[in-house]
Amino acid sequence: MMKRGLFCKEAVALKNKIFISKFYKILSLTLVLTLFVPNMNGFALWDGYVEKTTTAQSNRHTIVDMNNASTVLKSGGVPSDKKTKTGMYSTMWGNPTVTKAINFANVPRDWSVFSQVDVWMYSTKATNSEFRMVLYCDQTTNVGVSYLISGVQKVDWEGWKLITFLPSAFDNVRSARISQVNRLSFAADGWELKATADTELYIDSIVGIMSSVSEGGSGGSATGASAEAEAEYAALNKTFTAVYDYSGNVMQNGKVTRLDEQGSKVIECGGISMAPLRFFEHYLGAAVTSDAGAFRMQLGKNSVSGTDSGSELVINGEKATAEAAPLTENDIIYVPLIQCAKALGKHSVAAGDLTLIGEEKYTDIFAQREDFAMLLAYATTHEALDDSTMKSEDFEAVKNQYRKLIMGGEVDKNNESVKKQLEGIERSGRKSWESMNKTEGAVPWGTGTSSDCSYLEEIYSHIYNMALAYSRSGNPLYQRKRLKKDIIYALDWAYDHVYGENVKNGTSGNWWYWYIGAPSYLVKTLMLLEPELNEKQIFKYLEPIDALMNEPSMTGSNKTDIAYIIIAASALEEDAKRLVFARDAINNIYQYVDSGDGFYRDGSFIMHNKVPYIGVYGSILFDSLSNILSVLGNTKFEVTNPMKGNITAWIYDSVEPFIYKGGMMSMVKGRGPDGGHSTGVSIVNSLLRLLDVVKPEDAKRIKSMIKYQVTEDTLSDYYNGVEINLIGCLNEIMQDTSILPRENYEIARVYGNMDRVVQQKDGYALGISMSSERIYNYESLNANNMKGWYMGDGMVYLYNDDLGQYENSYWKNVNRYRMPGVTADTQQREELSIVGSDAYLSSQDFVGGTDLDEKYAAAAMQLESFHSEGGKPTTAEWSGGGLPKHVCNLMAKKSWFLFDDEMVALGADIHASNGFHVETTIENRMLKKTLQKENVETIQTYDIADVTASSVPEPANGPENVIDGNFSTRWSAEGEESLQFDLGEVKTLGYIGLSFHSGSARQTIFDLQISEDGRKWTTVFSGRSSGTTNDLEAYDLQNLQGRYVKYAGHGNTINGWNSVTEAKIFPPMADGSMNVDTTQGFVFGGEDIVVNGEMMPKENGYEKSMPNVSWMNIEGTGGYYFPGAAALNLKKTDNNPSFLEAWLDHGVNPTDASYSYVLLPNKTADETKAYAENPDVLVLANTLSVQAVREKTKNITGIVFWQSGEFEGMTASVPMVVMVREENGVYTVSISDPTHKLTEGVLTIPKQGLTPLEKSDRVEVEDEEASTILHLNFEASMGGSITSKFQMK
Repeated sequence: MMKRGLFCKEAVALKNKIFISKFYKILSLTLVLTLFVPNMNGFALWDGYVEKTTTAQSNRHTIVDMNNASTVLKSGGVPSDKKTKTGMYSTMWGNPTVTKAINFANVPRDWSVFSQVDVWMYSTKATNSEFRMVLYCDQTTNVGVSYLISGVQKVDWEGWKLITFLPSAFDNVRSARISQVNRLSFAADGWELKATADTELYIDSIVGIMSSVSEGGSGGSATGASAEAEAEYAALNKTFTAVYDYSGNVMQNGKVTRLDEQGSKVIECGGISMAPLRFFEHYLGAAVTSDAGAFRMQLGKNSVSGTDSGSELVINGEKATAEAAPLTENDIIYVPLIQCAKALGKHSVAAGDLTLIGEEKYTDIFAQREDFAMLLAYATTHEALDDSTMKSEDFEAVKNQYRKLIMGGEVDKNNESVKKQLEGIERSGRKSWESMNKTEGAVPWGTGTSSDCSYLEEIYSHIYNMALAYSRSGNPLYQRKRLKKDIIYALDWAYDHVYGENVKNGTSGNWWYWYIGAPSYLVKTLMLLEPELNEKQIFKYLEPIDALMNEPSMTGSNKTDIAYIIIAASALEEDAKRLVFARDAINNIYQYVDSGDGFYRDGSFIMHNKVPYIGVYGSILFDSLSNILSVLGNTKFEVTNPMKGNITAWIYDSVEPFIYKGGMMSMVKGRGPDGGHSTGVSIVNSLLRLLDVVKPEDAKRIKSMIKYQVTEDTLSDYYNGVEINLIGCLNEIMQDTSILPRENYEIARVYGNMDRVVQQKDGYALGISMSSERIYNYESLNANNMKGWYMGDGMVYLYNDDLGQYENSYWKNVNRYRMPGVTADTQQREELSIVGSDAYLSSQDFVGGTDLDEKYAAAAMQLESFHSEGGKPTTAEWSGGGLPKHVCNLMAKKSWFLFDDEMVALGADIHASNGFHVETTIENRMLKKTLQKENVETIQTYDIADVTASSVPEPANGPENVIDGNFSTRWSAEGEESLQFDLGEVKTLGYIGLSFHSGSARQTIFDLQISEDGRKWTTVFSGRSSGTTNDLEAYDLQNLQGRYVKYAGHGNTINGWNSVTEAKIFPPMADGSMNVDTTQGFVFGGEDIVVNGEMMPKENGYEKSMPNVSWMNIEGTGGYYFPGAAALNLKKTDNNPSFLEAWLDHGVNPTDASYSYVLLPNKTADETKAYAENPDVLVLANTLSVQAVREKTKNITGIVFWQSGEFEGMTASVPMVVMVREENGVYTVSISDPTHKLTEGVLTIPKQGLTPLEKSDRVEVEDEEASTILHLNFEASMGGSITSKFQMK
């Protein structure tokens, strides 16, 4: 009998089936269903409240309920009861080329509480149709809809599949707020998605998982464990004792307490966990005695004794060697934890930094399951805060540490580097102050307008410069009352006009300036001025931050930057709840990811969903995380999440391999490939901050890294580059003779999750930049890197002692059509700004490789050169547009083999039919040697003693750039702005040479004035540049006397920006001419270039085609060997700097072209010649099915199986990359699946009776009569290397 008002499930299903069949097209069906089923709950807007339920249910929330047919009808799908999983219905989504999206409107508003979203979907067949999950949010800007979007999902399955989405990893478009979701959509159109008409999906109930260990914010689960794992963990018996290294907590029988009242912690020594004696007494029940460093512990019949002066223990009367010698720190004796616990009869097991002591049946599962171990570690170490108990002094501790990071505490003002930084603080503060315009109705700096809203950052950066000079003692502007008055004037003006209540009406332009650029300067300013401001002022100035940022949104470094801003604002407002919310919102940042943005376990780091970015966003992430950990360290708000320990792994796996002698490699810097050494300085800043956060043994290793980098990087001034508060720490490291610079660092690694290969050897480093269906071939977002067309098409980077290679001048001047290692046709490309979601992805998946012992590597890339149907508007503006139409069907199979002192590059199956030449570039090297010609007069210039600017809105584009001899750098400022050159003394002024950014595309409007004393000025020019060149143009200074020359800019013919790249001041020429060619009389690129023993001419520019080339050598770079000889083309450019381009021409419309060459880093001409005569390598195969090379001296063979097949007796059942080595009776094999799609494979090795020495868990071995068969598990290997070692007969 049914209860009143309720139907059983079968009755409801029958009634609804009848109504659907009769009234499907009638909109009133919803009303009818409601009348007949009064208690079938529809989904109301969720207010965040969740009733208490059982542990297993409490973290699950139904987002879309498929028990309600009206929900399905409103979505645009069709209710179906044919394919259901958990609900009464499913939403049938057929033919997504017609029904382009399924939309659910009645969904929860705040998705920050969901660590993941689970969706069961049924597919009738695998079609490879594509879709994304989109969370549409309340609009926050005036330039378009705000939304969060997942990565691409492919319908590559048949039957039911559980798809897990991670909202915290979604791309954030136009400042979407995850707490303001208004619609959930599954989209099959837009974002270059490819839908197929024969796709038929059934969507079951959609469930959000709220992590049981999440402490708020949009950080989701603090450990990254799945909801299923958390439920299993919650049910586990916890009758044991657990501790975590460097935590003062102990979990015993599920309850967490402090180890002792003195704050003792478990520490590490040489990788061994060491516990204080009182742990064994209080938690294991041992009787403990100690005196003068000697100790004894007794538990039942078991005993352990020893001293802190040796490594000998006495265990149950028998002598034993301690795993780590007992030691005394702060009168506390520490002993090896697991060894002593076992000696006392307690079963003990380690799971990383977690130690468990108890019955084996309860403890060992945590050592076997990483997700359980991390959940237990978090539960053990995490300390919940009661915000009601927080006092003002708790916030003051945070603010004091924040201020110390900004301006340093007590510093040695006699230190020369400190002096320089104090002078810089005063200089920047004074420039900002003196350039401030307080005229009524005027903007203090600049124009107060720009399409991208960069003026926000410009204004607040000036205010911060003034605040820092006011607050930092040791400079002349310290505590100047008039300066303080003008700072407050500027803060009030900015609040009233650009960044105040107006944010409630929405934002426009580039979101970054509203959420990070301007507020980061604002909170730093308020931290400095807090003692001078009242509470009302602070709360007023923080209003826009409070309105825009109630939670850290975005992903990666953007998220941590916003969290850091909120932490500062919360400390200023003494809002403990919000501060903790922001701190814990980035819990997911400490986790590894398997897709989207973040750090991967192989060391890859991705941002913008598909761009390798450790050199930009990764560096920023380290900066903000190190700031957060430092600011909150040793306060009530300290970060206790144990996963913060992953940071050290990221340093070793993701940062260190990509820094060579201080320079971050361009191939992991996305749209900003230049400035690698500046990034290196930034990394050192972060490493110095982290020294107090990481373990002591990690701190020791990091100090050696820092010492090596500072010593070897001759391009950077680290003492003036690190922050003032870190100069003392850096100085201690450099002067401490016990800290040795890092030595003998060698590594070779294939980063399968970001299509990059790196090798570092003694004296050089190599990088290979590839792309696939997983990784964009380049990024040109925000009008940056618009000529990066071929940077991901197999570009090869060679780093050596020429540290200026791949820096600013390289990227400014290199021919972007010929990038080293790249195979491309000669079609013209367009310089365009392409929005991230439209960047080019090839359709190829066979991209990746394997490494052998992390010393050698083999990699391969199926090249599908850029092509696009276009169809979307294109632009070169920062806002970005779509891809241009480009017809190209060039394909090639490319592979690289990195051995001990050479790299072999092979290309095969090169074909195209678009009517253009196809080329493979061997090298495009920037040359640096300058030779003076004999009997040729050179053009003289005056030395410029100093150059200053009226405004420096962009710190990277300062006035010093116009006299650095580098046309790729510039000074830029918007509006009526000026540059002033000081020659140091009065001289006769002949003329000035000026060059302008985008000088060939627009005219720059300006005046020129000269003065002897800097007060009385004479105008000598008023007009425009030619608009036809990026090089220097001459302007007459009329042979007048003067010490100062002023450039007064009025913008350009396109916008209000003044951008000067170079300036040179000349004395009068005898003949009255104005020659700005300072290259006259010089040969640029004077390095020895030798081809087959023939020295190339020392000239400014030539081009040669040379047949039958066996070898080539470039002085200071290395050699190039061509097995079988090649027809080589050379071009030495006639500009400064000069470049040497070397390439192979495969002709027009090649059908099956190929190439092979060997790169020999740092070898001299004689060494290259000798190598060519007796090479160490042998190319075994270079075909469309197999590419293989053997290094004869190391007996290493690399094989790329492009398809299943046999080679030299070795058989691969599926495409794969293999490296093998036979050495001293040991056979080592390393294998990978570059497609990331295989689940299994078989490799048959033509050797009998191989006995496993070190076998991967992914390998099962089968012996046959004449071979050894390896059964390979590729499931979820994500392109990683699977390595095993065997003893040969």
